Amino acid sequence: MHTKLNKFLLIILLSLSMSMAFVACSENDNPEPPLAGTPTFVIPESVTMEKAAKYYVTLAVSQGAVKDGDSFSIENTNGTFLICPITAHDDKSVTFEYPAQLGEGTYTLYFRPSGSNDRKNLGAITFYIQEVTFVPKEGTTVYGTVKEGDNPVSGVVISDGYLTTVTDADGRFELESQKELGYVFMSVPSGYEPERNGVFPKMYYTLRHTDSTPEAVAFHLNKVDQSKYKVLFFGDMHLANRTSDISQFKNFTDDVNSFCKSNAGEKIYAITLGDMTWDLYWYSNKFSFQNYYELINTSIDDLCIYHCIGNHDNDYLAKNNFDAKKDFRMTVAPEYYSFNIGDVHYIVLDDIDCSAYDGTTSRNYSERVLSNQLQWLAKDLSYVDKGTPLVIMMHAPVFGISTATAFKKHLGNAADLLNAVSDYKVHFVTGHTHKNYNVTPKHGCTGGQDVYEHNTAAVCGSWWWSGHLTPGVHLAPDGTPGGYAVWDIDGKNFQYVYKPTGKTTDVQFRAYDLNNVKFGDADVPKLNKSTKAYTDYCKIVALYNGAQNNYILLNVWNYNPSWEVTVTAEDGKNLTVSPTMAYDPLHIAAMSIKRYNSSSVTSSPSFVTQNYPHFFRVKAPDADTDVTITVKDEFGHTWTQKMERPMQFSIEAYK
Repeated sequence: MHTKLNKFLLIILLSLSMSMAFVACSENDNPEPPLAGTPTFVIPESVTMEKAAKYYVTLAVSQGAVKDGDSFSIENTNGTFLICPITAHDDKSVTFEYPAQLGEGTYTLYFRPSGSNDRKNLGAITFYIQEVTFVPKEGTTVYGTVKEGDNPVSGVVISDGYLTTVTDADGRFELESQKELGYVFMSVPSGYEPERNGVFPKMYYTLRHTDSTPEAVAFHLNKVDQSKYKVLFFGDMHLANRTSDISQFKNFTDDVNSFCKSNAGEKIYAITLGDMTWDLYWYSNKFSFQNYYELINTSIDDLCIYHCIGNHDNDYLAKNNFDAKKDFRMTVAPEYYSFNIGDVHYIVLDDIDCSAYDGTTSRNYSERVLSNQLQWLAKDLSYVDKGTPLVIMMHAPVFGISTATAFKKHLGNAADLLNAVSDYKVHFVTGHTHKNYNVTPKHGCTGGQDVYEHNTAAVCGSWWWSGHLTPGVHLAPDGTPGGYAVWDIDGKNFQYVYKPTGKTTDVQFRAYDLNNVKFGDADVPKLNKSTKAYTDYCKIVALYNGAQNNYILLNVWNYNPSWEVTVTAEDGKNLTVSPTMAYDPLHIAAMSIKRYNSSSVTSSPSFVTQNYPHFFRVKAPDADTDVTITVKDEFGHTWTQKMERPMQFSIEAYK
């Protein structure tokens, strides 16, 4: 029969009632070389202590003897040394009190003989605090409890990414896990929130061993009302410590903090859609997940943020799929998992397959959901009622653009994924493209399933470039403002809107009087006309020659077929509104022209304006007729603009 401590060397948990004080050594009390004649101790790699008011650690003495007045000390992360008084010793062992304020962590242990100012460095030990006290069954490798305060929570789904189980009436669970992924997670139950490390929910634990050593895990929940709440979806961030991204990111986090404060009476959660970092700059710019962890925790005031992995969150120098995700897995979240908020089941999947990574810079990934995730998904959904709506977050989209009004399957094994969720109403929320588009059951690509996809534009817009080149104009390559999605959820009913950073949700479209939008060679005098870059530039600006026969162009970035777009002339006549693919003029002016205008550019620069749907062309009767533009979504929200024509085009006019 296993016990919870039989894998850890010489750990004795005592329940002494004596009080011990911790004394910090002076700053100039530096470690000295090893002391001759001091005892030799057996130092384990790790020590596990049962959670209590006081912690005690016992070490074996292999040579020599501990004397009265001897002591241990531990160096904390601030370089301060905390005294660990010896509470018991004999010729074979010694027990000292561990400073409770240190908590879990890896620290260096020192020994000081009585009457000496010198101390001996005994090496680093990882100290763990264990809360679970029941004895697991033979064969169990991961076990633990889920509690709300002192109250056990039953029926909570627990998984290691392969196996699943649920907690019993005492809130206990056991898994005979092979520990393939190195962690265990809970599917946070409805009506509860997990504890957090800053913005990061503590819904998973990284396992300490890769073998069959039994490991105990304790999850903690807080009961909350989730009948109504908001969810914020954050698309690609691409933080890399370049193109003034950190300062621009502050504009975003300030906006989020302001939004949360203005809705302080509501529960609000957030979910990222991948690419929080940029693998190409982990090493050169030294901005890694640890930097992201610290930045987001110091920038967001109070928000529970779940995370999804993106292609740029994989280590591009890894040699396989598992290792590529190590940094994300160790710092941020599991690659795939689930949780519940209110009446909705949320699922995070990883659809970036790095199996072909070979340790070079090839970044040869494919966009598909691996079979092990689909197998886990089937087990996860076995606990979810068919009437429960699913919201599934992934990085790469399920569907891609075909024409101005049509979509097609994009994900490598989209059919397998759609089949796995065919019994449910599903909303996919994805990123990756840095642009906005929406797929609904009205589109033929869904095959008649009750499936939606909300491909959400990037927090970083055009990889932070437009705001870097033209401060105040922060756009994605389709002209969508950098920002995030805001969902209002009431039971099983959803409403969603896109919120531009620094603006209200009243900003939902942009209108251009094409008679006055003109780009040409004069805008890129440094660009060599004999290059492919010039050919590409001409393609982008071809429509905009300043002689557009009284056409108006609308960019309605969050449009879907349930929306209504109407344009009315001064005489009350409705003008014909035609969907089209287009290049956003403001993005061309603020971003593309500045990227193309260089004598060194021979091929198209990255991140320039892209041809995209969610645009509409409207022919006005003449150049002077004013029009009223009205956009209405499926929830009855209406946005209106009175366009006084002729309307001049300039960057300043649209800031």
